[in-house]
Amino acid sequence: MDPSFCKYSGIMVKMTLCALTSDEIFRHIGPSGFTISHAVLISNGIYKKRISAISLIPKIPKKLKIFLESNSITGMFEPIASEVSTDKTVKYIFRTETGKEFETVYMPDSKRNTICVSTQSGCRMGCSFCVTGRYGFHGNLTAGEIVNQVISIPDAGKVTHVVFMGMGEPMDNLENVLKACEILTAGWGLAISPRNITVSTVGITPGIKKFLGSCDCNLTVSLHSPFNVERKRFVPV
Repeated sequence: MDPSFCKYSGIMVKMTLCALTSDEIFRHIGPSGFTISHAVLISNGIYKKRISAISLIPKIPKKLKIFLESNSITGMFEPIASEVSTDKTVKYIFRTETGKEFETVYMPDSKRNTICVSTQSGCRMGCSFCVTGRYGFHGNLTAGEIVNQVISIPDAGKVTHVVFMGMGEPMDNLENVLKACEILTAGWGLAISPRNITVSTVGITPGIKKFLGSCDCNLTVSLHSPFNVERKRFVPV
């Protein structure tokens, strides 16, 4: 990835900062004379402090803010709707600028506050028991759109655990899932312990092998049945 803004048919597309590592941010601002320390301040402002406006990111020079505002956006966006259950669990609906919709669920508890994130809008695995599968597949979420679910809800500051168990199959969008996990666990990112992050899959073997060799977060496999014939009927893939 080349972290610089692009042009398509003469239309300038600004760089989305929520999705970038601190090194990628540095590659974006470094040629203009800014430092890796500035890049870390930017990533901390977005991921740790959840600042959605570039002008409000603290401790970076005004010249850098002007530079970023000319070619970048934070890429953070709030949910469009929410619903609270009797146990105080909250379901949020997000919609991207391109129209992809997906769900996020926040589950508060006395000892841990867990957020369940989606990795796709819909799903193409075709599991017979899953409502998401009947919704159809509307596209992969970017790493930034995955991370945004954690940092853009009202209770973001209370989140202690993250589970990839929302809409979509994580192994079907593995590159973005791995990058989201990097942002969630990195010191310049959210600094959540890998032990507190769990990625769930219905069992895409190549993805599982790559995940286990690339990430320290937890992995769970949703079997649904210990009997192979029955499992194949429920989970076609």
